[in-house]
Amino acid sequence: MMAKQYYIAYGSNLNIKQMKDRCHSAIYVGPAKLAGYRLIFQGVASIEPDNGSTAPVGIWIIDRASEASLDRYEDFPRSYRKEILQFQMGNEKLRGICYIKNDYRQALPKDEYYEKIKIGYGDFGLGR
Repeated sequence: MMAKQYYIAYGSNLNIKQMKDRCHSAIYVGPAKLAGYRLIFQGVASIEPDNGSTAPVGIWIIDRASEASLDRYEDFPRSYRKEILQFQMGNEKLRGICYIKNDYRQALPKDEYYEKIKIGYGDFGLGR
């Protein structure tokens, strides 16, 4: 049996269609909150620590094959690093992997990318 774990999505991987195309075996779990972080854009989405913020995120269950696919897509470890973070779903505190951009350069995303994120926010029932 393949090891499974929670994956914390906050950018275009909230988009169910895109995520299923990339990670066929990923299982949608639902919306959650990532306390102490905020969403930022560096041409692409990332998160950064911010004690006063809570980032809305989407949770998936992924297996090793899906993680390997995400590693390739996120250009791990060159462009993104992986961290294990604690998130809150309802009253439960859980842990999952999250990809965070390595370098910082503030830049707005392209319209097409931003639209994928907006669709993902709708897919997970997250406010805009």
